[in-house]
Amino acid sequence: GYFAFYEIACHSQLLAHLVPRNMCVHYGGLRALHVPHLSWSLGEFCLVQMLVVALPEELFFRGFLLGLLEKRFPPKRRILGGGVGLALVLSSAAFAIIHLPKDGDPRVLATFFPGLLFGWMRSATGSILASTITHGASNILIRVLDLAVMR
Repeated sequence: GYFAFYEIACHSQLLAHLVPRNMCVHYGGLRALHVPHLSWSLGEFCLVQMLVVALPEELFFRGFLLGLLEKRFPPKRRILGGGVGLALVLSSAAFAIIHLPKDGDPRVLATFFPGLLFGWMRSATGSILASTITHGASNILIRVLDLAVMR
């Protein structure tokens, strides 16, 4: 999905007027793909993503906020064991909005969708462990893909 998105967004004449010009500046295409050298700095990055980013965000958004909202707005239905309802949507929207001040890029609002997944995981398992690991791993994967594709 990552490569397909950038290939379509950066190399499509049809979408050229819809894509911000600076979005594709560093994208070299699939021809530029290289395997990043994994260094200790990436290891440190992984540790930070898990303990400083994913864990606190999951504690607040899924552990506290989603739990609080589910008391007020209980899930109307369950999908594969996880509650789905207004509480999940509201906590995911808050998760997306809180990412805006980072760099002001409205594309970060797309974090709403992983927020839905992380919230569903918490609801299905009754714990933030799975959502924390998935959250941290997705942040790490995005960084590795950036290292491999963006120069």
